[in-house]
Order: sequence, then C-alpha cells, then structure tokens
Amino acid sequence: MANLKIKKVHDKNIQQFNDLILPLYNEFYKFIYSILRNKTLTDDVGQNSLLIALVKLDTLHNFSKSRSWLFTIGKREAMRLLKTYQREVAYTSEVVDIIQYPIEVPDDIVIENEKKEKLLNLINELPDNYRDLILLRYYKQLSFREAAVILNQNYSTIRTWHKRAKKNISDKLKI
Repeated sequence: MANLKIKKVHDKNIQQFNDLILPLYNEFYKFIYSILRNKTLTDDVGQNSLLIALVKLDTLHNFSKSRSWLFTIGKREAMRLLKTYQREVAYTSEVVDIIQYPIEVPDDIVIENEKKEKLLNLINELPDNYRDLILLRYYKQLSFREAAVILNQNYSTIRTWHKRAKKNISDKLKI
C-alpha cells in the first residue's frame, strides 16, 4: 500500500521534500526520541512520519510552518504508537538541570539530587497534556506558540496548561 502512495508523488515533490527535511532531520529524530525513549521505536515512527509527510506534502501551504507541520506529524505518530503501550515518559536529569540551585557543600549535593528526583517524579505524575507541554517548553525549549502548534491547541490554552502544571508541581512540592 505504501508503494502505491509513493508512486503518486512526483519528482518535483521529492526534491521539495528533501529540501524541507534535510535541515530538520536531526532535530526531528531527537524530538521523536524524546517522546519514545527507544531507538527502534524512534526509527519506526520517524520513517512512518516521513512517509506521511512525503505523501501529504501537497497539503502544506505555507513552507514557513514546515517545522511545526513535520513535528506535529511525528508527535501524532508517536502518540498513536504509545497508545498500544503503557505510557511513561522517562525524563532525564536534563529537564531538571534547567532549574539551578546554589551548591555549597556535599550535603547540599545530596539534597539537590533528592529535589531533582522528586521533581522528576512530579513531572511524571502530571496529566499527559501538561507533561507534553513541560517537555516541549523546557526540554526542547520551544516557545508557547510553537508548542501550541505541535499540540494542536490554542495559544491561550497552552499558557493555561503551563500555569496549571507549574501550580500542580508547586503545590505538591510544598506538601
């Protein structure tokens, strides 16, 4: 079935596709990997996403939004795959390293590591939409507008989710 779809794509579209994908490929692959945390699954979802993007290239009307368009396709494919598995995003300490605490003595290092571990657990406990937003905002360092396009939500909804996620984490840290 995929071969039939590919035959419908013209050579001009393949050249446009290559021009579009090549500058974004490494970042796209890392984005998919940050969602799945599995190289094999990332390869599969990456290939499926690129195939979908190639076939649907004619639906992209504004090439300035190609990054968001491609990342949205990748995210949707990754989420489709994750629905078959129990979802648990494995956050690394890189997400928490954005928050910097002054480190003075070895005891502070132990306390710091405990705080990071607690924060990682709290992030993993967030609802999926909040967790995805935190990942995009802090790990991928995307703007609210870029995150809104990828998550297929309004800008104001993304800002509200962000505020609620931070409040949720803050409230649980105080307990």
